[in-house]
Amino acid sequence: MAAPCVTKVELTVSCDNLLDKDVGSKSDPLCVLLSNASDTQWFEVGRTERVNNCLHPKFAKKFDIDYYFEIVQKLKFAIYDIDNKTIDLSDDDFLGELECTLGSDRTICCFLSESGLHGRRRPRRTPLERKTKKPDWNLLKCILTSYNLSGRMSFGQMSENWSFWASHISSIFSSLFIICAEEVKDNRVVNFEMEARKLDNKDFFGKSDPYLEFYKQTETGWQLAHRTEVIKNNLNPVWKPFKIPLQSLCNGDLEKPVKVECYDYDNDGSHDLIGTFETNVARMQQATRSSPAEFDCVNSKKKQKKKNYKNSGVVCVKFCEISSVVQKLDNVNAQESVSSQPHSVVKMLTIFDSSVINLILQVVKEFTFLDYIMGGCQINFIVGIDFTGSNGDPRSPESLHYISPQGYNEYLTAIWSVGMVIQDYDSDKMFPAFGFGAQIPPTWQVSHEFPLNFNPSNPFLAGIEGIVEAYRICLPQVKLYGPTNFSPIINNVARFASQAAQQKTASQYYVLLIITDGVITDLDQTRGAIVSASRLPMSIIIIGVGGADFSAMEFLDGDNGVLRAPTGETAIRDIVQFVPFRQFLNVSVPFITMTAK
Repeated sequence: MAAPCVTKVELTVSCDNLLDKDVGSKSDPLCVLLSNASDTQWFEVGRTERVNNCLHPKFAKKFDIDYYFEIVQKLKFAIYDIDNKTIDLSDDDFLGELECTLGSDRTICCFLSESGLHGRRRPRRTPLERKTKKPDWNLLKCILTSYNLSGRMSFGQMSENWSFWASHISSIFSSLFIICAEEVKDNRVVNFEMEARKLDNKDFFGKSDPYLEFYKQTETGWQLAHRTEVIKNNLNPVWKPFKIPLQSLCNGDLEKPVKVECYDYDNDGSHDLIGTFETNVARMQQATRSSPAEFDCVNSKKKQKKKNYKNSGVVCVKFCEISSVVQKLDNVNAQESVSSQPHSVVKMLTIFDSSVINLILQVVKEFTFLDYIMGGCQINFIVGIDFTGSNGDPRSPESLHYISPQGYNEYLTAIWSVGMVIQDYDSDKMFPAFGFGAQIPPTWQVSHEFPLNFNPSNPFLAGIEGIVEAYRICLPQVKLYGPTNFSPIINNVARFASQAAQQKTASQYYVLLIITDGVITDLDQTRGAIVSASRLPMSIIIIGVGGADFSAMEFLDGDNGVLRAPTGETAIRDIVQFVPFRQFLNVSVPFITMTAK
């Protein structure tokens, strides 16, 4: 079984225009993230902090979750107005919730129109309405912004259209729910020791209660990275030492601008801005306890009003150090090299030259799956279905093509299992689907590659539902026959992949799903086709249905050795994954799809 394709993703949550559930004050919102991998039960992943008296919260606490390409990861974001100190949320006011999938390729526009989110002007009955606490239908809509996991909308496109989308959305929905998702590539943290002196006094009775907020610059604006503790009644505060992930602060770029805002905390949520300044991590790293880095805390409104205005206080960085990361790579403990090159893999090569051993350090850039997806690479999903006579008469319950009274068979289940994962990475959700090994009308000649919709000029079908519907319509119109040839459909997909390989950017990748009963006729031709395709941006998933001998399929998989063509040429990489479907009939769909990666 192939190792799962997993990476860490950081989710940042903020809201706008939340409903006010409190009398005499404002809501105290908190966000809870739940996940569902079994389609039956939700479990809590984590919670943000509570933001007191605020209808426009920017939650400082991030959600770090493992992202699996091959699993449909359902997420639910729930917002509560917290009125007590208990962990139980049942006694708090439920404001609303949002359900989505982590790998969804929805762009801003279509994501907002998705059903199942509680923010419609016209409510319709859903299971959520039967909760003991009725949801507020005008609450939440979601925007996936800043870092789009699917890569379907570039950062430039997002920033260019952001003002339009924000104004358009606000005119329709009274509240806004914003999620920023980013792949975590840098595990280093920045350790801070900070203080301030002579801050402006914003309170009539007593002194200011200062705290700091750190913001990372993104293409759509400033994103909250960290919020410090509040120091009560002190114009010369000294904050406790704290840490900020380098990824959250500047994406690992030490020269990237960082904005720091200083506020006077007020219990009613109307925090007063004392001042702000911009810097970067490289500048703050120059600080020492004996020689702190000092920054004027400037209030722009106050500066406009006063001619001799200098600052509203001085913020001092006494200590700023990036923690080293120790990783074990190729049996070598690489500390400083990984610390300075967080996006690279360090490889140690030993060369024997006479009696001298030379150690060479080579830093190699290795791109992750999300690097390609977030860079705009689209996965094109193609389906090939075995319509040969060895499957049995579709009218007989013993046939693998027999559709049960419940409306499914092994072919349909396999299409759903893999298709539901792959479709999240295809922008238009239009999938070509073919059959092979059947006699087709009107000539009743055997075809080794015919479109399920019988339209050779346009074999594309709308979504997984379109493939399923076309399969149901096609099945009674063809005659199952033979032989079982894989090479024609593999070569056809390879032609498209070959064109994509000529492009300078990795913008297209092809995944061919072949569902078969295991009897293959053109084994030598298929071996040659796979070896040739191993140089192209494509992969092949073969799902074996039924209880036949799948030794030929396992041979094509190549897990037990390098696949060779009849000419002796070897595959440069393993592009075939075989899955015997019946081994997973009693396990969850996510596990099936994980194995089929």
